[in-house]
Amino acid sequence: LVLFIFLAVHLPLFYGGWSFARHAELVAFFFLLTVFWDFQWFLQNPHFGWARFRAGQIWWFPQWWGPFPAPYYFGLAASLVAWMAPAPVALRAGQWALLVAEFALLTAFATLFRSRKCVPPQDRV
Repeated sequence: LVLFIFLAVHLPLFYGGWSFARHAELVAFFFLLTVFWDFQWFLQNPHFGWARFRAGQIWWFPQWWGPFPAPYYFGLAASLVAWMAPAPVALRAGQWALLVAEFALLTAFATLFRSRKCVPPQDRV
């Protein structure tokens, strides 16, 4: 699945041509996507949610730094490094920060507007 997503993220290269800068942006996007996708999986999952998203509740994330698992920070750092690879200038850092903010905003909207109660289809009225 990860390989498929990685390749799907790279589809724009087939249409717009390859460049190092574009490839770096797509790799950065992939790392951001994996972090936010995983985080959203926990928020949308009725067995977890925000209340159970913490150290000790998720055994496959043994190390936590603050409110998030350590791999999330590594993913964000890898995304930033990939984004800044073509030209480490302040403008690119600002663009990356905007992309992170967009992901965070969309995650917040998806979490706020989802159905809070998970009812199996056969029990719905």
